[in-house]
Amino acid sequence: MKIHFLALDGLRGVASLAVVISHVTAYTAGETALSHAFLAVDFFFVLSGFVIAHAYEQRLLSDMRLGQFAKLRIVRLWPLIIAGLALGAFYLAVKDHLRPGEAVGASYIATAFAFGLILFPLNTVVGTQGYPLDPPCWSLFFEVAANGLYALLCRLRLISQAVLVTIIACSLLGLIAESRFKVWDSPLNVPNRLALFLSFLEGFSRVGFGFFVGVLLYRHRNNKVLLRIPALHPGIASVLLLALFAAPPFSTNAYDLVVGALVLPSIVAASVHYQPRGRGDTLCRFSGWLSYPLYVVHYPLLFSIAGVAKIIGGSGRMPVALIQAVSILSCLVFAFFIGKFYDEPAREWLGKVVRARFSGLHVPGG
Repeated sequence: MKIHFLALDGLRGVASLAVVISHVTAYTAGETALSHAFLAVDFFFVLSGFVIAHAYEQRLLSDMRLGQFAKLRIVRLWPLIIAGLALGAFYLAVKDHLRPGEAVGASYIATAFAFGLILFPLNTVVGTQGYPLDPPCWSLFFEVAANGLYALLCRLRLISQAVLVTIIACSLLGLIAESRFKVWDSPLNVPNRLALFLSFLEGFSRVGFGFFVGVLLYRHRNNKVLLRIPALHPGIASVLLLALFAAPPFSTNAYDLVVGALVLPSIVAASVHYQPRGRGDTLCRFSGWLSYPLYVVHYPLLFSIAGVAKIIGGSGRMPVALIQAVSILSCLVFAFFIGKFYDEPAREWLGKVVRARFSGLHVPGG
């Protein structure tokens, strides 16, 4: 049976919007409206594994070199990574100027930008946040690491089912071990070095599980068992995702483990055989296109919006719900413009550079 990616595109947009809502409500009200929206990252990992396997596996197993694969991923990911870091750096620079008592300094901003540019966490060398300019780079670091490992295994002809299952099983054990220290996405009351170790354990376990489950799902996309799963309409799947993210917080992470390990991969498996049509086709296509710009730039933009609100003194007079609505709408509008007028031209230019170097190499947009 033919697979369709438009339904997955639509769900990717819904997951990105859920992350934005979670961050905006937490930032403005001190408590998130979607307690489990961090699971959207696990959903992204599963989607990424499925899509990357579809786009690259056969070429990596034949004649595509690792350098070619790396350049294609740079074309896709880095223009917006640079934009998010630049926006975060601009915010901190303006804050340094307007609030000297809270200044972090130009050298700190430059160092944070340099570390962010290679997606390496700053708190490995400095006692600070890992990604102070653009926190979503945390998940992109692990996404790129999984991409690299997958490409290497393909080129070495080691991407067998046994290897996939081993990575998935080890990652699941890592999640279980990490869960003894904290609930996913909650503060750590542990020494900084242990917190850093647990952050890496969590990240590699989550991406190792989700990404390679996505690859495994792609490998078995026409399995008779999976084909018996009813095709899931993206509207229903979107409501289901939001309901999962909106569940109340729990004292343990058993809910998150079950949802991340079983429910989210099942939603992907049930969605890939559904073909949206008409307006549904258009909406899913636009939602998928907007998802990455929205995810990458919303956090530094939120910093800027909050800073402007403090300067004009409106944050104390305006209703919180109105501030949240304006913030979410601003993120959506800004993501559209930066995606349309910056990311697309930048990727087109970089794509031409790559094609000129590697004649005949197709540069995908996803």
